[in-house]
Amino acid sequence: MKQQRDLVTKRAPVSVLDLPGMERWLSGMAARGLFLERQASFSTQSFRFRRGTPRTGRRYRLCPATYGNTAPSEELLELYAAQGWQYVVCTSRGSICFHIFFHDDPAAPEPFTDTDSLIYALRTPIRRGVIALLSSGFSLLLALDFCHLRLGLGPVYRSGLATPWLFLCVCCLLLFLSSGTDLIMLLTFRRRFSQGLRTPIPLSVSLHRFQLLLGCSSALLFLLAIFSLSVTLGFSHSDLPLTNWDPDFSLLTLAEVEGGDGWTPDENRTVSPHGWPDATPLPPSSAFHTVTCNDVDIDRSLVRTRYFIDQSGSGARGRASMEVHYFIDPTARSAQSLLEELEQAVLSEDGYYSQLPASLPFQSAAVPGAEAFRFRRDGIHWEILAQKDRRALLLSYEGSRDLSQWFPQIAQMLTQTGEP
Repeated sequence: MKQQRDLVTKRAPVSVLDLPGMERWLSGMAARGLFLERQASFSTQSFRFRRGTPRTGRRYRLCPATYGNTAPSEELLELYAAQGWQYVVCTSRGSICFHIFFHDDPAAPEPFTDTDSLIYALRTPIRRGVIALLSSGFSLLLALDFCHLRLGLGPVYRSGLATPWLFLCVCCLLLFLSSGTDLIMLLTFRRRFSQGLRTPIPLSVSLHRFQLLLGCSSALLFLLAIFSLSVTLGFSHSDLPLTNWDPDFSLLTLAEVEGGDGWTPDENRTVSPHGWPDATPLPPSSAFHTVTCNDVDIDRSLVRTRYFIDQSGSGARGRASMEVHYFIDPTARSAQSLLEELEQAVLSEDGYYSQLPASLPFQSAAVPGAEAFRFRRDGIHWEILAQKDRRALLLSYEGSRDLSQWFPQIAQMLTQTGEP
């Protein structure tokens, strides 16, 4: 227990990449009777010290470690020991490592007797710093590319898919800034040392705090990205039959719209590959895929819930189909913004969200139960945009019915079950 009480953990006020600043701090701790034992935390740059009799003459020096060596070689230990320097521990900042030695004789010669030898030894840390900067930059570009692809899917699909990548993009950006700061500190120390200056780097304390802030923020954002992705994957479902789904609103079914006893919903069907059955030999089973009908896809994210409800079938009036993109947003303002984005996407020329002419405008209608209600029609094709509070929907219908008589029921879908 006494040995445990003799151990103290202190966080360094400067980065280990500021070699003179770190050496001065460790020497100051020895003068207070605290002697370095090991590095306690790599993320916060904390170190473990053992209490003892203060030694004002103890000096510490950091020696750049060669690539892949977290322990000094026997040759290096013998070289330092010949001049009275004793090895303590290896410390690191990311992949950049330094060996720490100490000497109790203030008049003992320096481990590096000339400028060129230390500058030469700094090649490995600087090379690692460049690699870290390039790696974080590549990761940032990759994350931005993935995020761009998700955002390019438009307002219907991008919310759940893009949220984890947005967190990851900012995380990679912070890591890139952190790697850049590390490299700048190393290059600054090398330049100052070549000029004969062995004093702490200017603004070293502020740069170290900035690095800690970047590290903590990037770790938090990475956890948020993982959590967001877990929510998206863990609480999302695909091809869930409507008969097994219990929504929290009154869903207007295609069977209600079409009516009649002769209504028959479509059943799932297997689609064969092109050229079969004429093709020989028989294609593998993986070449066939199943098309599901009358189901719902559920996408959940930290910022939005989306339901894609697909209904189709045939009856006395012929075939009919209805698709509903249903959204639950965090705020009413975001739902209103989403409605505007949906309208712009539907009216775009690419036809990704709509088969109706882009020149056909939406008409507004005052429908009880909806704060905003817009529709457009081209023959048997209908499209409806509606919003109330935090909920919004985009409905597409193809059939022989006059859908205007169902506007109240469509607006009612925006009210959560149990609400007045």
